[in-house]
Amino acid sequence: MGAVVGTRRHQNKNAVPRRQSTRGAALALAPALVLSAYLMALTLGSQAYPWLALFALLPLLRAIQILSPTAATVSGGLWGISLFALSTTLVETAVVGSVSSLVLLTTIPAVYAGLGARLTRKVGFSPFILAYGWILVEIALRPIALRNGLLAGTQGNGWLIAVIGRGFGYVAVAFVMAFTSAWLLELVSRIRFRIERPVFRVVLDDAGSLLWHLIPSRYPCRILSPSHPRAPPIRR
Repeated sequence: MGAVVGTRRHQNKNAVPRRQSTRGAALALAPALVLSAYLMALTLGSQAYPWLALFALLPLLRAIQILSPTAATVSGGLWGISLFALSTTLVETAVVGSVSSLVLLTTIPAVYAGLGARLTRKVGFSPFILAYGWILVEIALRPIALRNGLLAGTQGNGWLIAVIGRGFGYVAVAFVMAFTSAWLLELVSRIRFRIERPVFRVVLDDAGSLLWHLIPSRYPCRILSPSHPRAPPIRR
């Protein structure tokens, strides 16, 4: 009985830092979510810089990648309500300031982020699955009557709409945009940086004066990939 109680206490002690870490990550992502919602509203309103939509989705996908399903759901709701508020106040877009638009833009990204985080915990971060799920988001947002939806609507009348949209519909354009954003996030999240040694040092020359010398280092800052432990050598 004592062993069971000790195990439960040990599990509870481990659970507190994990919860605090998740909360801290969610709070750190909050400003990026608001900023990305502003970028999305900006591309919907002007359509002058359609490539900004690639970056507008990154914080939401990052929340799916690293947060728990509950925290990701809250992050998705924050992204959606920020998009609604900015699209109906600071930026002129086709989003109508109605209760239905508010409910749809808040709940649908929240559900998408929560389900995406839950699925990521099971099968890993999959750009294909998340891009396919974004198609469902675009379909669910049709009552808002956005021109060509959300992500595809940022492309205006560009070549992506003309080539892909005519053959497969604007949801296919949204799929390509969401997949590219998720793929970029996955690529960047695999990169690690480490400073191996100082670049400069102070030495004395023959006259006794101080000189700065550049240390000849082959890789002062090396890009690292996630390391995998190696098996010990076989002893014969």
